[in-house]
Amino acid sequence: MNSAAKPVATPTRRDVIATAGVAGVVAVADALTGRTRAEARKPPHVVIVGAGLSGLCAAYLLQQRNWTYTILEAERNHIGGRVRTMPIGNGLHWEAGAMRIPHNHHITLRYISQFPEIKTRTFVMNNDNAYLFARGYKVRAKDEDKIRQRFDLSRWERSQSSGALWNLAVHDLPNGLTGDQQKELRSGDWFTYAKLRKWDRLSLRQLIEEARVPGFDPSKDAVPLTEEAIEYLLFGIGNLTLQHGASTEFLREEMNGVWDPPFSEIIGGTRGLPDAFANRLSNAPRMGCEVIRLEQDLAAKRVKAIYRQGGTEASVEGDYLLCTLPFPVLSQIDVDPPFTPHKRRAIIEMGYDCATKVVFLTKNRFWELNDGIYGGSTTTDLITGPIFYPSDNADAKDPSVSNGPGVLLASYTWGQDARRLGAMSPSDRIAFTFNQVKKVHPDLTQPGMILDKNTWTWDSYPWAGGAFAFYLPGQFARMHRHVVAPEAQIYFAGEHCSHSHSWMQGALESAENAVDALLVAQAR
Repeated sequence: MNSAAKPVATPTRRDVIATAGVAGVVAVADALTGRTRAEARKPPHVVIVGAGLSGLCAAYLLQQRNWTYTILEAERNHIGGRVRTMPIGNGLHWEAGAMRIPHNHHITLRYISQFPEIKTRTFVMNNDNAYLFARGYKVRAKDEDKIRQRFDLSRWERSQSSGALWNLAVHDLPNGLTGDQQKELRSGDWFTYAKLRKWDRLSLRQLIEEARVPGFDPSKDAVPLTEEAIEYLLFGIGNLTLQHGASTEFLREEMNGVWDPPFSEIIGGTRGLPDAFANRLSNAPRMGCEVIRLEQDLAAKRVKAIYRQGGTEASVEGDYLLCTLPFPVLSQIDVDPPFTPHKRRAIIEMGYDCATKVVFLTKNRFWELNDGIYGGSTTTDLITGPIFYPSDNADAKDPSVSNGPGVLLASYTWGQDARRLGAMSPSDRIAFTFNQVKKVHPDLTQPGMILDKNTWTWDSYPWAGGAFAFYLPGQFARMHRHVVAPEAQIYFAGEHCSHSHSWMQGALESAENAVDALLVAQAR
């Protein structure tokens, strides 16, 4: 039996949104809150901690419902949180954080469609002209069979691409779930089904180790993939450094087709999305306000945020507080009365992954001129990870653009590799990346080729403490419902409060869920 005895349905706010739509939820809540608002003679006030994407989106939605709000942001000059578009010279930019949008991230695309100033284009994910670099050997991506020869594979494994092995071990597994099981994996706040709980206890690596090669001899048991095949699979899919995360993080994305093309990007930089929200707010975020303490008056149902601004402490009070801070940051804030033990444990334990990037501004786009690579990425087994090429000339293939300066994302790493690179000084990190990437692109060594360079690591960014939430084995089933649960008048949002970790979609999804919950709470 695949499920626990008499599994209980797992309703979520997202279920309500899916069946009735946000407008329906809001309409019902408005009807319920009409008397309460009339009695109070003023709309509820929400203190929003953090002007990241979830905080800005929540303020935008609350403003549409005529609620009032105050946004407190610790940064002095930046909104958008982990959406961070950085200038690098020659009028060009690069993305230290979010940089691409999957075609099925409908919440993100819905908001983009509401903001006419935002224009998008295709973000090229895969390119046959890009390279695969493993074990010191380089081939074009279209010649994957040649790189496969560098691995000591069994006879059957030698006939399989890394994608085919991934499908066998990971991608196809959710297809065997019932509709209710798929729904619970997609949007439940905990797991009631035994199969999902089992998968949740496994890391991606352990899940792959459970896969069995199709048997050719009925008299013999199917055998697992060899260690070399698992290495080859993880290299080809780009998950060498994320293999110890909870398998359900990957299974959910595979079931939802997150990595299926096409992808898009915002022309002019991803910062266009938080800017669009901010430009529509009647109350601008208060910048340079580092929240240091949260206080609740449980009897009066009031909540206060104490913050430090320019060396002076001040406070702002509201009917509710929406905390969008990543948990590594929230763990450093004093709370009175303390959160419940389950919430405190979730804040302390929740897994966060790192991401580190290194970019080079080059005098020309040698990858277009000499290699014919217009967009996409090169996969490597180097500690510096994959190399990404800009997509802005992928359609036109304009020689004048190719001969002009370009931004090469020379290193984009996650997990342990990102933390090892992040532990280096910026100058050492850049120098190390150069020495690694020149093995793939020796053109980098040409005199005067590199005009500028930059780097970013999210572990050392004080207002994040990591690039994105990413559950470790067993954590979703044990703690996700506590991650998203409110604490009296304090509610929570941010990509960590979603089913789309590491994506802008997660931040926006959590904002919508939090606002729906606030409307319902006010209606009581």
